[in-house]
Amino acid sequence: MVELRLYAIAIDDVRDMFGAGSDLAGRLRTIASERFRVPEQERRRTAGGLLGKVGPLFRHDQNAPIIPDGVPLPGDVENLLKGRFVTPERINESWLVVQTWLDELCWERHLLHVCRNEFDQLEFDLARAGLSSRYGIGNLMSLDANLTLRPAWQMTIGYSKHAHVETTRDAIRELDDPVATTNPLLIELRSFLNRSDEWAAQAAAHSRPAPDIFGIRRDNL
Repeated sequence: MVELRLYAIAIDDVRDMFGAGSDLAGRLRTIASERFRVPEQERRRTAGGLLGKVGPLFRHDQNAPIIPDGVPLPGDVENLLKGRFVTPERINESWLVVQTWLDELCWERHLLHVCRNEFDQLEFDLARAGLSSRYGIGNLMSLDANLTLRPAWQMTIGYSKHAHVETTRDAIRELDDPVATTNPLLIELRSFLNRSDEWAAQAAAHSRPAPDIFGIRRDNL
């Protein structure tokens, strides 16, 4: 399987999350705490009534919250906000935090979740229809994002500048091959890219830079 997440957001806004200033850091902490809050009723339970039988060595706080595997912790959030090194065992959880921030801060996002052969077929159909490889889907995230957080296993990250997004949009608009233009995946992607002018207008209204495309790709999910 291939999961491709495309976010309409300026790359500088993405980079600013790592080592964030006080105002942005406060906003990002709030987003993370609301998304990854541990339910109050989830408490550790003793297994088979063993607590009290095996002695104080194995005793633990019954009121401590259960933290399921794979759930980000406050420490993960703070490491990201301060631009610290993230250890390998916390990379996946850290990327969950980053994706949550991107969901909130981007102008729009597009999620593509398909079998690998469907993704490859789409790229093939676009090339056969005459689309230059320069404007292939992969090139929407061909530039190095230069983040302090490295990709997780079988993850690729990257971005494309706003100008490239516009030229890719225009190149796809000009296709007239019936196979490529009726591909449901391309129809959804084209609809997403067609709103790039709207994103730029919204960003300008908020005195923000025109959004680039930042992408996160995971393979073999």
